[in-house]
Amino acid sequence: MNKIKYILIALIAIVATGCVQDKVFDELKTVPLKRCLEPRNLAARVDANTGVTTTFRWDVSTDAEEYLLEVLDAETNAVVLSKTLTGSEVPFVTDLEADGKYTFRVTAKSSSLDDSKVAVYDGDPFKTYAIKDNLFLTVTGKSAEAVSLAWSSEVADFQDVTHIEATPTAGGKALSFDISPADAPLAAKTISGLTASTEYDIVLFFKSASRGAVTVYTSPEQGTLTRVSTTEALIAAMTAGDDVYVGAEGSPYSVGSITAAKGFKMLGEYAADGSKPVVMGDIVLNEGFAGDLYFENIHFDGTGRNRIIDHKGGALAIDKISLVNCEISGYACGIYYDNVDGQLDLGEFLIEGCDIHDIAGSGGDGFDVRKNSSISKITFRNNTVWNSFRSFFRMDDSASGTNVTLGEMVFEGNTVKGVALNDKGIFYIRCPWTKLTIQRNLFLYQTGDKAVIATTFNTKPENAPGDITAKDNYC
Repeated sequence: MNKIKYILIALIAIVATGCVQDKVFDELKTVPLKRCLEPRNLAARVDANTGVTTTFRWDVSTDAEEYLLEVLDAETNAVVLSKTLTGSEVPFVTDLEADGKYTFRVTAKSSSLDDSKVAVYDGDPFKTYAIKDNLFLTVTGKSAEAVSLAWSSEVADFQDVTHIEATPTAGGKALSFDISPADAPLAAKTISGLTASTEYDIVLFFKSASRGAVTVYTSPEQGTLTRVSTTEALIAAMTAGDDVYVGAEGSPYSVGSITAAKGFKMLGEYAADGSKPVVMGDIVLNEGFAGDLYFENIHFDGTGRNRIIDHKGGALAIDKISLVNCEISGYACGIYYDNVDGQLDLGEFLIEGCDIHDIAGSGGDGFDVRKNSSISKITFRNNTVWNSFRSFFRMDDSASGTNVTLGEMVFEGNTVKGVALNDKGIFYIRCPWTKLTIQRNLFLYQTGDKAVIATTFNTKPENAPGDITAKDNYC
């Protein structure tokens, strides 16, 4: 039995030796690169400080001589970067185009072996984004339909600007203006096709990154209004109640106290330096006055005067009084006063887009109504007011025989600093009123229990409005 076993083992050994000699089994001397050197652990990271600097990394093998990195647009699958790298160059850092969405793939290569299988990044597409320094956009000129802009050229990348957007602050479609290669080195551009007498938020962009912003009103359009450039001509027009376009070249205009025969419109022309024409004086409303008042782009300087508008007599009915994009400063008391027996019925008093400052508040309040007045609406919107007024909006209690009523108060989009701190606060409204909307305001240094609206609700809670909207206010 043992002899038979030894004979079988010998025969198997002979056959096996013959197979090797006849190369039935090939000797495997190398492992194909395609199977074992495919790059692993692909990763990409975008630098949060630049938004575009991207680091690519993967596991490196000593058997691969080089790697082909291909970066692809994740939306179109088009190759946007192709780079051959050695192992010592991994991780690889490069800047990609901002506001892109990308993926990538890597192939390992060797001069003596086949290329590896293409390794594809299996994470979600990564995004780049634009981050740029502020170039401090400024306005260098404006007309009724155009604004000229400039930005700093003191940084190396000041030409990295792509477009400008202008959006009406009151709402509406944004207008976009491309910055050409010819404009960029000049660090300046004029945008046109705007609407007259409109406030715009204008932003300078590099792709999605803001590089500066400014808010600006376009100039009012003269149209058929009579242009004046002397104090005498302006006094005559205001007294007659004629619509007038106030030329920049005659500023300042010291008009004194004007008793207007009827309502009128006054528009101001911007000077070359961007300043408004200065009108020094006040307007008196007396018996027989009729019509509306509209003021735009005027700097009312109240030196030696109490307030801009003073109702001194007569029963009057006025649809609207408007102060738009004006500067108001230097008055002793404020903007408006009514304390006479004659009933004044007013539809709306609008103050919008104005800079109001340095009004002492001596001897009266900012918007001061003492008796015999019915106002449907007061709108105070998108203004900046600082260092002004004893109390701001004062309307006395009808129960004491003053016959004062207010419908709606809208107070929105304003920046208020150090206003009406010495007496009864911003809202000293004790008459009956029905609605208050106070939203999107920034209150700075408004300290104390009477800084904003406490007086109204604490002293005459029965007259406080039942309809109140208050939101998005900051202090």
